[in-house]
Amino acid sequence: MNAKEEVMYRCTICNKVSADKDVAEKCCQPGKCRVCGKELKPYYTLCDLCKRKEYYDKANKIKYSDYKLEYLYDEIYDKYFRDYEEMLEYYEENEAEKTLSWAWGCSEYSFKINIDNAIESAEENMYDDFDDIIDYEELVNFIKEWNDKQTAKAYLPDYKTVIILSE
Repeated sequence: MNAKEEVMYRCTICNKVSADKDVAEKCCQPGKCRVCGKELKPYYTLCDLCKRKEYYDKANKIKYSDYKLEYLYDEIYDKYFRDYEEMLEYYEENEAEKTLSWAWGCSEYSFKINIDNAIESAEENMYDDFDDIIDYEELVNFIKEWNDKQTAKAYLPDYKTVIILSE
């Protein structure tokens, strides 16, 4: 016989199950920030301020003049700016306090169709041994050419890059 009895523990608040009794006991209890000790929601280990500081400390710092992408991100106001001048205009127009001498860089994402994911999704509705795709290479080449023509871009914060605004 290859069976083995296992003991599991269930949180009485949310019913999540764990093999570790201590984990189940602490499951829905508020956590504490591992840096400053501030009380947090369950499962969180860092408060927003300590997380921001940790990301900042670990990030690659570059001068604004060396930054090559178009957008900056100010997480205090949760806004993207095309450049530093636009950022300063925003602060002035909104009587907002300029609180940072730096901003997060951004990562650029191009609008593209992932043909492999699209085909995989379509295949999920087919029978088990389905392999009857006609003109597969033609489709792949068409999508590649179509993707290459796309110019739309999106930007998201890059928490690994800090742009130093005051030089």
